[in-house]
Formats: sequence, C-alpha cells, structure tokens
Amino acid sequence: MLVIGAGPGGHAAAVRVARRGARAAIIKRQGRGGTYTHRGCIPTKALLASSRRYAELKKLGWMGVRVMDPSFAMPR
Repeated sequence: MLVIGAGPGGHAAAVRVARRGARAAIIKRQGRGGTYTHRGCIPTKALLASSRRYAELKKLGWMGVRVMDPSFAMPR
C-alpha cells in the first residue's frame, strides 16, 4: 500500500496495513517524521504509556513485588 502524507490518518493507515502482514510505504514532501511523529501525538502517547507503567511499578509493593528505586527518564 502506498500512503501519500504522514499525518495522523496516513500514519495510522500504514501501521494498520503493516500489522496485517502487507507492505506499506509513506510518501511525503519533507523528510521522515514531522509534527505528528516528533512533537505531536506519538511522543505524547509514549510519554503517557511510560508514565502509566511507572505508576504501576510504584504500586506493586502491596502485591508483594519489591521494585528497588524505579526512576523515570525520558530522553529529549
């Protein structure tokens, strides 16, 4: 599948096709990435997911799991 544009819709379409086993390519004017990939939705989703995991680690003590000094470091 050839996707023209790498905005939220184009990116989602390419990912969905690839997950189903087909090959996908994205064509856009500028180089790889863009606002959506580097500063928009994807970094925000990654930050939210990792912060949820961090919060889960902090709460495992009541279940008998000992996690020694979990820390959170997100590269810029």
